[in-house]
Amino acid sequence: MARSFEDIVKRYVRKQENRDKLKHALFDLRPFHLRIDHDPLPDDQPALYVGTYHKTGTVWLESTFRTFAAFTDSSFLHRQRPALNTIRQRHKVVFDWKADITAAELTGHRGFRMVRDPRDVIVSGMHYHRKTKEKWCHVPSDTFGGRSYQEAINQYNDEDALLFEIDNKGGEIIQRMLDFDGNDDIRTVHYETFIADKDLLAWHELLHWAGLRRYDLFLAQQALYERSLFGLAGKNNKHIRSGAARQWEEAFTPKVMDHFKASLGDAPQKLGYQSISF
Repeated sequence: MARSFEDIVKRYVRKQENRDKLKHALFDLRPFHLRIDHDPLPDDQPALYVGTYHKTGTVWLESTFRTFAAFTDSSFLHRQRPALNTIRQRHKVVFDWKADITAAELTGHRGFRMVRDPRDVIVSGMHYHRKTKEKWCHVPSDTFGGRSYQEAINQYNDEDALLFEIDNKGGEIIQRMLDFDGNDDIRTVHYETFIADKDLLAWHELLHWAGLRRYDLFLAQQALYERSLFGLAGKNNKHIRSGAARQWEEAFTPKVMDHFKASLGDAPQKLGYQSISF
């Protein structure tokens, strides 16, 4: 019985034991794909919605799905409010870096929003905000006594900086994750599962469910390999301090944990993580 192309890709990927063999599996198939005439995603194909939050894989997923859009000759929308009415008409990949779109606006489309353990959002955000060059982090604010966000957080040791992050940017991000107004066509997926998905099987299932088929599905997997930490993008990536899960277990002191519980309660459980024991 003839196997489908995605079954062939899946078989190749599953046989690999490390990232180098995975690379060869994908690129062994690439010349075959390039001999096939490939049409852009059809006009009636629902947009693929990709939602993220600050410190939940935003740079990684934007890079991945921009690459996928280029591979498939599809349009890519870096979503902003004024552009919402263009989604159905022109765009096939919709990237939402604040994941604050409403259920009504998503009608007719499929995709996912990626969340991360809220405790790790705090840890990752604290370290990132100490050194980032993003403009917003350097703007003086009355909220911080005329200091910028970075100046304010850098006046503290790590323990107090974590408290600061909970009360400010990190807490805001976590609340946004909790407030998401989605529907059954938008899955909530966990960063920790997909950042470590070296064989791409979880990605394969998710993107197949979202509507990708045959060569588009293969090209999405290739884009993921090229842009993921376990693939080509993992070499000399200065943006990523650590993609590891459960960093909070070493970073959170009892004082930080108590403050997290008081401020954000059972946010981890609501987002599908273990209870906030310490």
